[in-house]
Amino acid sequence: MQTDRFETFMDAILAIIITVLVLKLAQPPAPTWDGVLSLNASYLLYGICFLIIFNTWYNDHNLFQMVDEINNLIVVVYGVLIFIISLLPYFASWVSLNPQSVPAQTMFGILFLATNA
Repeated sequence: MQTDRFETFMDAILAIIITVLVLKLAQPPAPTWDGVLSLNASYLLYGICFLIIFNTWYNDHNLFQMVDEINNLIVVVYGVLIFIISLLPYFASWVSLNPQSVPAQTMFGILFLATNA
């Protein structure tokens, strides 16, 4: 498979995941600075998730500049990566709604490590 087609597919998937991620951000409860600051955990998690996705995109871009063709193994590996990254909005929402929850933080941490592995 040619890399340009696969790279375009990955770019589209990552853009959709970022869009879903930003749509998960809650509106401030009041139109004040205190209302905005009350959502600091949500904004922090959004920033972390955005950096994970951006880092993935950047590394893919650099990798695809050096590769001419993609085999089936790479397609499967990237399928698993897409699955893992697609869970980011769900777990980010879970942690932002329950910032003191150990299971939520643990699952987000495992997901973070899995995306970087």
